[in-house]
Amino acid sequence: MVLTEAMCCGLPLAGYDETGPKDIITEDFLGAVGDDLATAAKKAATLTGYEEKRFAYTKEHYTWEKAAQQFMAVQEKALCTYAEETAAIAAVAE
Repeated sequence: MVLTEAMCCGLPLAGYDETGPKDIITEDFLGAVGDDLATAAKKAATLTGYEEKRFAYTKEHYTWEKAAQQFMAVQEKALCTYAEETAAIAAVAE
């Protein structure tokens, strides 16, 4: 959440090359990821002039509607998996 809030303010991001930061920092103008946070932060600090672009990117990609769509997709997949597993168990039990 902190990364998307910072991005919405136009700030460049820095993070470790791990799930979370690497899923958010997907474009070069957004910031930098790496195994060394200090190096990523130094690189991110050089990314000036993209403040409005970061704000626009955040408004386009991080909305309540998009979050709801992603949530529903995960729920649908879980329900389908549950239904398939339940059917397989029932078939074995017969």
